[in-house]
Amino acid sequence: MTWEVEVSDEFREWYDALREDEWESVNSAVDLGTGSGSSLC
Repeated sequence: MTWEVEVSDEFREWYDALREDEWESVNSAVDLGTGSGSSLC
């Protein structure tokens, strides 16, 4: 089961300003989290 990630406006602004290499790094971390779901804690 995958989980939907909700983000704040501040996160979206920061995320949109990332360079491509930073964007890829963040996406990799988020992908790991969405696969872990509630067991991430």
